[in-house]
Amino acid sequence: MLWAGFQERYAAVLEPHVKQAGDLYFGRLDARPERAPAPTITHVDYRLDNLLIGPDGTVTVVDWQTCGTGTGPSDVAYFLGAGLLPEVRREVEEQLVRDYFDGLVAGGVTGYDWADCWLDYRRGTWGGLSMAVLASMSVKRTDRGDEMFLAMATRHARHALDLDAADVLT
Repeated sequence: MLWAGFQERYAAVLEPHVKQAGDLYFGRLDARPERAPAPTITHVDYRLDNLLIGPDGTVTVVDWQTCGTGTGPSDVAYFLGAGLLPEVRREVEEQLVRDYFDGLVAGGVTGYDWADCWLDYRRGTWGGLSMAVLASMSVKRTDRGDEMFLAMATRHARHALDLDAADVLT
């Protein structure tokens, strides 16, 4: 229902790849199998707007109202998908995700391999599109909000399509 309203609201400016990705994702939500609970607390809206960076480089994450459980790479996918232009993301994302994975291993995480991390990252590409649609249809409409939600939908849809993430929906 929200996807239909989103398409109607933004019909004049919605890029074709956003519609393509949205139809794939929202059309398969009911068919998605139940997954075991994920082991990580995730932010779910992990983007630059929700980070406070101090002069000493200290980073504080704010705006935890949408936190949930998931996999860490889903927050990584959300952050990179929203924060980097697609051409930049394509060049650096695999190395950044590998660096993230290496940090997990260095921190003592066991029983989680690179293939699982990359799969969870690909699954996470859909979170930003979902958030763009849900949030845009749930808050008071503003010009700034429209601009932000369209940018999110555009970038996250491109991200999911770039990584052929439709196959992780079934």
